[in-house]
Amino acid sequence: MKLSCCSRRSALLVLVLATALFLSSPLVAEGYVYKVKPGGTGDGTTWEKALGEKELLEKLATAGYGHEFWIAAGTYRPYIAPQPSGSTPKADTDPREYAFVLNRGVALYGGFAGTETARSQRDWSRNTTVLSGYIDLHGGDSTNSYSVVVVSGDMGLPAILDGFTVAGGRADGEAALGNGGGIRISDSYTRITNCTFTGNQATRGGGVFISGGAPVITDTTFAGNTADLGGGIYNEESRLSVSDCIFSTNQARSGGALLNKARSEEGVNVLQSATPTITKSTFSGNVATESGGAMANWKSNPTVTHSTFSANRSLVEGGALFNSESAPNLTSCTFASNFSVNGGAVSNWDSSPVIVNCTFFSNRASSSGGALLNDRSSPIVVNSTFTRNRASTGGGLFNFECSPVVANSILWGNGSEIRAEGGTITVSYSIVEGGFNGERNLDADPLLGALLNNGGTTETCALDPKSPAVDAGLFVGFRVSGNVIVPLTDQRGTARPKGSGVDIGSYEYFDATNPPAPTGGGSGGCRTLAGGAESMWLLLPLALHLLRRKPNS
Repeated sequence: MKLSCCSRRSALLVLVLATALFLSSPLVAEGYVYKVKPGGTGDGTTWEKALGEKELLEKLATAGYGHEFWIAAGTYRPYIAPQPSGSTPKADTDPREYAFVLNRGVALYGGFAGTETARSQRDWSRNTTVLSGYIDLHGGDSTNSYSVVVVSGDMGLPAILDGFTVAGGRADGEAALGNGGGIRISDSYTRITNCTFTGNQATRGGGVFISGGAPVITDTTFAGNTADLGGGIYNEESRLSVSDCIFSTNQARSGGALLNKARSEEGVNVLQSATPTITKSTFSGNVATESGGAMANWKSNPTVTHSTFSANRSLVEGGALFNSESAPNLTSCTFASNFSVNGGAVSNWDSSPVIVNCTFFSNRASSSGGALLNDRSSPIVVNSTFTRNRASTGGGLFNFECSPVVANSILWGNGSEIRAEGGTITVSYSIVEGGFNGERNLDADPLLGALLNNGGTTETCALDPKSPAVDAGLFVGFRVSGNVIVPLTDQRGTARPKGSGVDIGSYEYFDATNPPAPTGGGSGGCRTLAGGAESMWLLLPLALHLLRRKPNS
């Protein structure tokens, strides 16, 4: 049948609008929701017919994209010993290798009381839901799963883990069985939210092991996990995103809380570096027996913003951060009361970090570099504040055969501010106690306040209105080195300048009786419409044009 011109135009219009509606819808299938609670024996269709611990494992094995599991408060294990019978159960797989395996697109939600009719009604903080690696074996013996949860190859359709405590994994086996006591993630885009990882152990990644992919972890706590590498998280060759997370009292040989590493093979050059993004997170009380009390970066380039590193320690290098052949970007961060033998806060080896709008307060090294130790490294430091740091040599910065660039920064009250052995250090428009050669440097008390919450997401040291640092720095947008410029805001997000010029250090003074307007959430003034709705608006003009067209046009 031959369609008229109007019919063809109408059909095309329908196709355009259908496409727009498809693009504006979130990528979620109308899957099936299973209810799970301790002691359940049903099919999971209702809370009264909820699945039990054993049935959960069986359903997970066949679940696919769009399937959700609502799991009530209680403790669940990835392996349950079969009931005694007349014959010995077949044991092809070590019980410790069993795990909660999440297929692509499968979502596990914890924190239910067992009466909810909507996911939004759950309360994961009140209804503690535990995925536990403490499993029972035949004869009543107990041991630990290698990994409590396993996810791999989700092909961009991420599995979701939301609202759980993951505990008791012990990945002490060979090869992959030594990775990820809490969860092992490979080439995946897994989403982890509102979770706690605690008491897990591994060779690599006590809490979480990541290799490849681009997982996202938000509003999650890592506490008391241990590993040889990466006590909280071991991240290898991935675009990991971490936000609003807490890392506390984790321990490892390197990377007490987090280790980022390029994936490499024996005899082969590095394939790809890890490029994680960490924002609005707190690292406190983590320990490394060698390097990176909180974080270690090996041939990796993380971006760390609006985060706090406090009371972390390393017994050799980098009380908070250790960088080797890495190029991290540190912006609007605070390092306070960290300790190591070398590099009380940060230790750089053959690295080129960029440090902007950061505060280093009361960090300590028993040997060199109370705040920063740079060995054959060339950091760029802009609008940062160093005060009350201590070391035997170089309380502020210790530099060995390297050429750092420091601008618009304060180094005051560190005992000895800058020590250089070889190389050339460039310092300009900065306040350095005792003075330092360079353009417009000052030797005058900056009148810094104590480390306090002065607004923003991290603590800062406020400037007195009579501070010589006020209005004395390089102007906004000035290119300090390479692509690094004087920032548009201070550490708190306050717009610069507030006076006739930019203030030196991480804090921009303004009259408290006339506070600045909010500078926004860092989105650059752009907004994106949720759920792909922007695609619908882009296609709408085409649809209207088709409606206006004449039949013969």
